Amino acid sequence: MSENFEKASETALKLLKFRNTRRGLIDKLRRKGFEKEISEAVADKMEKLGYINDEDYANAYVSDCITLCRYGRRKIRLGLAQRGVDKAAAEKALKMTDEEQDLENLRYFLLKAFDDEECITAVDAEKFRKKMTNRGFLRGQIDTVLSEKTIIYSEDYNV
Repeated sequence: MSENFEKASETALKLLKFRNTRRGLIDKLRRKGFEKEISEAVADKMEKLGYINDEDYANAYVSDCITLCRYGRRKIRLGLAQRGVDKAAAEKALKMTDEEQDLENLRYFLLKAFDDEECITAVDAEKFRKKMTNRGFLRGQIDTVLSEKTIIYSEDYNV
């Protein structure tokens, strides 16, 4: 093996203190100045040794996003793609969540935003929709949860 390969392997092991995807590791090695071929060969080696596994990474990422961040599936899917997880591994990991989990997380945010208020204004409902859309929830899911509140429409509000 070349000296660059060994040096890249040592660097990779230091980088693996943090969870990485295959693509993430390659990108970090490239930023450290290693050639593409060396970076990919080192990623192959780390994968064979079990130090990186995109499916395990995707499962952990999805679990964290659902339970800690309470993101919707759209935002989680985007995050996995940005981290270089292939579509098949991402979809497999996303099967850990379902519509009911999304609705439960939306209800959490609705309660957090409006406490035990029975009624909210149409303006507040629209603000909630936008915020939850940015968190990766689908409009239909958001509307389902908002239907559990009474929305006050007034001509004073521009919705």
